[in-house]
Amino acid sequence: MTDSLESQTSNTHGFGAHEQSVGGYVGARQVDLHRLELRFEATRIADTAAVQRLTESIRTSGQLVACIAADDQDSGALVLIDGYRRLSALKRLGADTALVQCWHCPVGPALAQMLAHSFSRAFDPMEEALMLRELIDSPLA
Repeated sequence: MTDSLESQTSNTHGFGAHEQSVGGYVGARQVDLHRLELRFEATRIADTAAVQRLTESIRTSGQLVACIAADDQDSGALVLIDGYRRLSALKRLGADTALVQCWHCPVGPALAQMLAHSFSRAFDPMEEALMLRELIDSPLA
């Protein structure tokens, strides 16, 4: 069982055998913020009040929910799928790293999975529409 888990989680971003359960997330680890590609940032609606609340929460309790990223096998990038507000809050606090759970699947299916399950919050209809447009326009669709 361990071998199959390691084969599913190894990649070129330093994930793999060193992944562990961090903050209750199997496979989550601290990732340098500069390593995350913010490809879908334009699909998110800025909510300054929500980011401020997250900033205060992270300041007092730490990052409780991992961000989600997926491997872009074509470019080698680690693309942030979910956690743009958390990332903004961490940057406000001067953090260099974020707790990230890396999904080892192409970016398109990861985005579709995130949309289908709305992991961290309900998305604004405009955000959903913009993300769906990204899926339709992507070469993987």
